[in-house]
Amino acid sequence: MEVKERYEAEIEKLSFYDEYTPPHKLLFTMEITDKCTLKCDHCFASASPDNNTFLDSDLVEKRADDLVELFQQYQPRNNESVAIEYFLFQAKKEGNMEKYNRLLEEMDELNLKAPTSASQIRITGGDAFLHNNLYDIINTFSSRKDLMNFSSIDVETNGWWAVDDETAKDIILKTKKAGADCISMTIDVWHKKNSPFPNDEYGKRIQKLAEKLDFPFRYITSGLSAVWGDWLDIKPTASPVGRARNLPESQWEGDFLKHYGCRTSYPNSLHPMGYSKTDEITIGPQGNVYLCNSGREFEDANLSLGRWYEKPILQLMEEDSNPILRLLKEKGVRGLTELLGISLEKHYELYDKMSPCGLCHEMLRENGKEIMEKLN
Repeated sequence: MEVKERYEAEIEKLSFYDEYTPPHKLLFTMEITDKCTLKCDHCFASASPDNNTFLDSDLVEKRADDLVELFQQYQPRNNESVAIEYFLFQAKKEGNMEKYNRLLEEMDELNLKAPTSASQIRITGGDAFLHNNLYDIINTFSSRKDLMNFSSIDVETNGWWAVDDETAKDIILKTKKAGADCISMTIDVWHKKNSPFPNDEYGKRIQKLAEKLDFPFRYITSGLSAVWGDWLDIKPTASPVGRARNLPESQWEGDFLKHYGCRTSYPNSLHPMGYSKTDEITIGPQGNVYLCNSGREFEDANLSLGRWYEKPILQLMEEDSNPILRLLKEKGVRGLTELLGISLEKHYELYDKMSPCGLCHEMLRENGKEIMEKLN
């Protein structure tokens, strides 16, 4: 289908709206293991060498076709295409077909591309490269890319495997052949502190080889503690979730993360055309399904939608059986503090200090029983 036809089709879908509605995006994360070569102080997943839970790769293959329908709910979009859609939408609503047709014609002159996918798959852990069937999992998704219409598969690691050029090259090539689009390496002062290997050296090795092999590579970091492998004397920060809850309060990242809001509720990312909603779905290593990247199980309460081993994700979403998630979707973290009788002033004090994720975990950990009794 030509570019102009694609846009005309998208505008037709939007034509029954009174106002232009920016699209939802999907970040689909698979935590395929809780095992890691490191035990970092800031790890929100509490990963460590002692853990040994691995997501069943056969289950991933079995459920993959069920995910096609989920991904197809997210229409192809990017910032450029959304801006074009907005102006086309406005012209058609105004009945200004001359302007509408002129905009369509200008697309050819400007060599604009058709909309691309808003969805992304992230494979992480623990450390994803400790899973024996990582390449099979990558291929399960890459082989369905045309059907699922996602933009990329990103695989995360601390780089432990880049011991020499030969080994690193072999792993990069296997990752590329399986169909991944990028390798991301976590690198900051916590990883440097806990690592038995020189992260910066390994990172630069992966970066150099990835460039030669024409394969995308990037660094990711916590707070402002590292920039592209050059160590800076800047205070590291992290959201007080998982093992990071034990960090000194001076290292909590609450004030920075408060702007993002609860991932399960209201629009949470600023878009040129207004606010757009990034939906997050995370599969944990035990097969639990979460509607945010910080989903966890606690003694008396949990953030799980259910188990992927037992039911497809769309069925779990339709059943919507977790009352905590229903409350978070409606009111965000304020719903929990309100339920516990915490004043609005105190809510914002805790929210700014701990971030929405940290505050949510704190209440479910300390007040889970009371929350469940009130919701039931």
